[in-house]
Amino acid sequence: MNDTEKPKFAQSMAAIGEIYGKDISEVMIGIYWNALKPYPSEDVQRAFQGHTRDTDNGQFFPKPADLLRHIEGNKDGRALQAWSKAYKAICSYGRRNSVVFDDPAIHAVISEMGGWIEFAGVTEEELPFRAREFEKRYRAMLITGVQKCETIMIGMDDAQNIRAGFQETPKPFLLGDVAKAKQIRNGMFLIENKGAA
Repeated sequence: MNDTEKPKFAQSMAAIGEIYGKDISEVMIGIYWNALKPYPSEDVQRAFQGHTRDTDNGQFFPKPADLLRHIEGNKDGRALQAWSKAYKAICSYGRRNSVVFDDPAIHAVISEMGGWIEFAGVTEEELPFRAREFEKRYRAMLITGVQKCETIMIGMDDAQNIRAGFQETPKPFLLGDVAKAKQIRNGMFLIENKGAA
């Protein structure tokens, strides 16, 4: 959201306050605004609506973490989605090709697990164990935040060609949201902690 959307956001906060019988102060609006500002207005509005329909937690006034959970999903679901992206990349591109994901946490986890060539060389027998390890590390990354990540997961072909002097830079496949993948490739990802969900 951008600053021009703050009045509409304040109206949404007032409306949610009416539903739950809660007085909404400027300080409260500021806290919620800061937590939700990185997300598009449509996603935030859907999160408010989703919370009011949530049969488990919807009877209580939403905390920022409740709204973030509606926007991003919980840590287990996000880790499973991240593994799905990583596994699809292994199947589609393999260890020979370089790739860039749209999520810096995927890059950080793959680097921790030995880098793309090692990670993508997983055997069928290792797959269930790798999946659990990846998801566990990814959930931890959601709590601690990504401090740094490789900008490109370099595959065997690019590594060999660069070493032999046939090319200067890797030529990766951009996976997922291409704009976000380009930001990561260019080293311009947000260092943040999204572990509130």
